[in-house]
Amino acid sequence: MNLKIKYIFLLLCSCMTSSAQYTSEGMVKLNWRLSCQAYTFREFTLVETLSKLNTLGIEYIEIYPNQTIGGNIEGTTTYQMDKQKRQQLKELLKVHEITPLSYGVVSPEKEEEWKELFEFAKEMGISVLISEPAYHLLDLVEKLADQIRSKWRSITMRHRPATGTRISCCPG
Repeated sequence: MNLKIKYIFLLLCSCMTSSAQYTSEGMVKLNWRLSCQAYTFREFTLVETLSKLNTLGIEYIEIYPNQTIGGNIEGTTTYQMDKQKRQQLKELLKVHEITPLSYGVVSPEKEEEWKELFEFAKEMGISVLISEPAYHLLDLVEKLADQIRSKWRSITMRHRPATGTRISCCPG
């Protein structure tokens, strides 16, 4: 057997036997938060995603709209869920000891939907929204963000023209 292949095999074996969890001591010192976007596990329910994050030692998540929640909770992670479902979601996150940092990508089309999104984020303790708002709604988005600015970290606007380029803007 080729010596190079043996070394690769031994390296892979040692990686598989080591723990999948990382230690967060250095991240705490730097005030960094390792987070995972739930969309990464879109083929799974949120309950399954949270279990996978627990296994990996990841304590933060970006929730994306419309992932099936799972467990004994019907429905999806839409910001338009009722208060009872929001409470169930908060309890689920608490049981798994995972904190939602952000939510997206979501782009409401009407003023009332934007208000609902900001209320959802506020209630869930989410400090970052990722969105692609229509140009004519930017003043409204800014106004709503200003109303809760003291608790808000950023609003990330994502623009994807036909070229596929992404431009992010994080005010405040």
